[in-house]
Amino acid sequence: MIMGAFLAYFVYVHRVDVPAEGDLGCFMAIAQQIRSGSWLYDGVWDNKAPGVFLLHAAAQMLTQSPDYPLFITVFLLLFLGASIAYRFRSIHPLMVLLIGLPIAYWYLQLLLFWEVSYIGGFTEEWGLILLISAWLWFDAGVNRSTLIVSGLLFGAAILIKEPFALFYPVFLMSGSYRSLWLPLKRNIWHVCVTLPWLIFAGIYLITGRFHFLMEYLQGAFLYSTEGKSDLEHVYERFEMLKQFFNPYLIEKWSIFVWGLCLVLLRFLWLLYRRYRFQETHANGAWFAAWVPAALAAAVFLSLGAHSYLHYGIPLLAVLALGAVLLVWDMGSWFSGPIWKPLRYVFMVGLIGIFTWHYVHLNRPNKELMKGSKREQETLSSKLKSGENVYFDSENTGRFYFYSQSQNDLRYRVPYYTYFYYPPNNHRSDVVAHRERFKQDFLRSMPKYIVSESATDSAQVFRFTQLMPFITENYALIDSFSFGSKHHYIRRKRN
Repeated sequence: MIMGAFLAYFVYVHRVDVPAEGDLGCFMAIAQQIRSGSWLYDGVWDNKAPGVFLLHAAAQMLTQSPDYPLFITVFLLLFLGASIAYRFRSIHPLMVLLIGLPIAYWYLQLLLFWEVSYIGGFTEEWGLILLISAWLWFDAGVNRSTLIVSGLLFGAAILIKEPFALFYPVFLMSGSYRSLWLPLKRNIWHVCVTLPWLIFAGIYLITGRFHFLMEYLQGAFLYSTEGKSDLEHVYERFEMLKQFFNPYLIEKWSIFVWGLCLVLLRFLWLLYRRYRFQETHANGAWFAAWVPAALAAAVFLSLGAHSYLHYGIPLLAVLALGAVLLVWDMGSWFSGPIWKPLRYVFMVGLIGIFTWHYVHLNRPNKELMKGSKREQETLSSKLKSGENVYFDSENTGRFYFYSQSQNDLRYRVPYYTYFYYPPNNHRSDVVAHRERFKQDFLRSMPKYIVSESATDSAQVFRFTQLMPFITENYALIDSFSFGSKHHYIRRKRN
């Protein structure tokens, strides 16, 4: 594991000291509020499932480093590598670990088509690592302990993002293929899957906060159904994903068609081994799991009210892993003591070529804003630790964590209240959140407001018509810059 930790850190060393962008800053801010005693969906709000915030809160209890989201990713990848080693423990476990970690790194980076400052910033990433780990433990054996671990990991993935429940047929098909579903073992696994959400919902029920959880679920459902549901819209998303996959493979093909061709090749290979040699293919369970996984990932891609491509992360992961499986199966054509070690060499070389291609193609186009620690020091020189500050941009949510500031507003960062742009969105839950934000803000006005504009503010103030009030009651007193971004500090007038 020491070697595995070194490898995991080495491949992500370029991420150290890069400020947390976008959603990742929101996660940091909301987790900090939870640690201070606020209840998710009550004292602090966001439109995402609870798992990611609980994971951040737990990590913040262990470290105050601004790079702690990176450590979460490294830890999860280490667990994924250990799961791979356990699954293949009878087949050169050290070699599997050495191969498994680069595979995990490669496909995660391949799918991570945003700047590296977003590593850990999408719920699909961490949920996907937990999902794959859950399946590896599920496939590792039929004893009770492995099924318990598998069920809890799958339940954790669903707690991070509910649509991961779409991958339930993966376990159903794989278990049926291996005649695993004996009643007792099936029940144990299902109980463990539901346990994370049952515990979370049970706590809210006991404490009288269950209605806040129901409000969140209603908002999540409305968010998902607001998008287009026609097939043309889904096809457009597949086409958009093409630019983030290997262009030499699908330059002129729909990624969906390429996926179907991959399924066909796998299926024909299984038939060939079965009827030509009367052999039940050793990876039959993998194929039985891969088909429903591809379908689930395609449905996953179609969710959401906006065409955000991070919904395509599971699909690209399934296709990438399917490609690895296909190449590995083709390697079984060559058998014997001479060919066996060469297959490992071939796989490592193939992964190396893909990784080199990804780095060569994408890395020069990524501008990294280094210096989260320097950013933290700059903020500390402008605002005293523990001050009552409101950061009015989603992207500056991490500033709460940096400054350890105090703020009692339910909407820690103006995310959900301005997310549905333009302002003529009159959906009932969105309007209710805007009004709640306005009431919270007027009841507990912060001493400072940090904005990304000297004359305006985040969309949330324009939506609630508070900007004239802000101009009248707050004075612009200072500013600071970091990288290409400038920030302005307003102080409440006496």
